[in-house]
Amino acid sequence: MMRWNHQVNDLRRALGRPYWPLTERLKLRIGTSLRYIEQFEQLAARHAARLGYDGVVCGHIHRANLRHIAGTRYCNTGDWVESCSALIEDPRGQLQLLRWPGARVAPSRAAAEPVADAA
Repeated sequence: MMRWNHQVNDLRRALGRPYWPLTERLKLRIGTSLRYIEQFEQLAARHAARLGYDGVVCGHIHRANLRHIAGTRYCNTGDWVESCSALIEDPRGQLQLLRWPGARVAPSRAAAEPVADAA
């Protein structure tokens, strides 16, 4: 599937079209895959909340996302292969999800005091 994704995007690039995450789109159209991803997001957010954290940053699922789940901030960096995305923190402490070639998701306010945990 990844090879096909590259071929489709090589053709799109030759035609002057932007990158299109084919594999990501297909994964999100398969009900089982989508339910698994949503369950992972819910569990990660609940776990962070139980531990007293304001949010959680993940990268395992490869689905770029930045949202609140029951009052807990869920952040997923996505990846540089399928979704061409990254999570950044700007100088004001706001988190933003970047997607190549340049689209941004609305920023998120940081907590008063950022706390990192190497868990």
